[in-house]
Amino acid sequence: MAVRKRRAAQRSPLPANVRLRLRALEAEPAALELAELACLLDGSVRRELRGDPADADAEAGTDEVCLRTPRQVAPHGEGVRSRRYLQNRVWRLLRRLAAQAPQQYVDCCELLLLRYTDKDLSNGVALLDSYVLTHVLFHDSAVVRCSSSGWVLAVGRELSELVWSPAFAVLWQSAQALEVLWRLSRTAPSRVVRRWAAQGLQTLGLEALQASVAELVELFEQRDGQQSRLACQILLQTRMAATLTQQQSCRLLAGFSVEDGEILLSCLRECQVEPAISVGLLQALVLAQPLVGLADWAWERLRERVRTERGLLLSLLDCPHERICDAIHGCVNEDSEWWSDRARWLQLLGVRSAVAIVSQLNRLVPENSTLPQVAILMGDAEVRQATWLFWRNAVDHAGLRLEVRRQALLQALHRVRRAPEEVAEMEAVLRLIFAGKLVGLREFGLLVLATGVRDGWITGVDEFAGVGLVACQ
Repeated sequence: MAVRKRRAAQRSPLPANVRLRLRALEAEPAALELAELACLLDGSVRRELRGDPADADAEAGTDEVCLRTPRQVAPHGEGVRSRRYLQNRVWRLLRRLAAQAPQQYVDCCELLLLRYTDKDLSNGVALLDSYVLTHVLFHDSAVVRCSSSGWVLAVGRELSELVWSPAFAVLWQSAQALEVLWRLSRTAPSRVVRRWAAQGLQTLGLEALQASVAELVELFEQRDGQQSRLACQILLQTRMAATLTQQQSCRLLAGFSVEDGEILLSCLRECQVEPAISVGLLQALVLAQPLVGLADWAWERLRERVRTERGLLLSLLDCPHERICDAIHGCVNEDSEWWSDRARWLQLLGVRSAVAIVSQLNRLVPENSTLPQVAILMGDAEVRQATWLFWRNAVDHAGLRLEVRRQALLQALHRVRRAPEEVAEMEAVLRLIFAGKLVGLREFGLLVLATGVRDGWITGVDEFAGVGLVACQ
């Protein structure tokens, strides 16, 4: 068992009239007053973890062994046991309401759940200490159990396993209750409550839900992956996606940053959006780092356009998806006259992704000396500087294999042999290599250094790129 470590109790004082208010509610229940009193009492007791609260393992151990209730006497003579007793009386009132007036119970729960904020439920202990709330949300869960000291985790379980398991689950199956869950999933201040409401909708079924396009757009605009997934599922299961206008579909596409790209991809297939989708949005989807499925979908719609509008390729050169990036550079290679234009060549030299660098290195191989870009390469200072920067990035790119980085160094060697006056740029490339930890590349750099001494483009110095030349001879 962890060693106890006392800390100041986090207990707010209770109003002096709590018991009077509770007796009045027992005589005549009022939903708003009951919700307010339940939330007040839920925040009145906060247990604390035994041991060091900074210990990551301690935060997960919210069972009876790891939790303790501070023994500080509360204001107004309301001790911990009294507060637990009051919490239980409130929960008995809600149980009675569920039995006698089911819809009033659901309405009261909505008022109650709208009162909790992320600050109120900032960690697992705060959630379990919210006695009434945990009954409402997870009463039937096997992950938690209610003990004499409050809610605790069941042995071997974790809070991350909590799913939709409310008290009186049957009361949440009515059409009115679904509307309550839909409102909570969008407007509840606490993410715990929003997640619970979304799980409830997914469990009970979304087909009968009456949601508007404006409400779904609002979910997407929150830029929350959970909310966006829910909106996508509603679009699919209610068949609303197939009835959206082009304008509505494009507005919904603002949520393309959803974590689960496959769900959104299913929506896009249903939406009547393709004739109206902007090229800019397709380009953004291709470049979206985690969303391979969406990138594929967008690239298929751009592929035919780029054959007639090659300028679209320039913004996609650094696509993070290897297969798509390879296809993009394949389209670039189809027309050597187009990519030999000076401005476009500068953009090709500025690529940063591994696949794009490999493609550009292949355009720079010495065997292609008859291609039009050779005149550009040996041209003005800006192009020369961009070329050397490209080689420096290539030899220093951690995502490239050794043989590819050696290829970049060989190209730089070929260049300095043709233009010995650019030896300072070659020295900068070699300094990067010698400062790195890749032994094979460093050894190859020493061979290049020895070649420079032998060929005469390194002369009149005892040290080059931080390496003594005696060692290379």
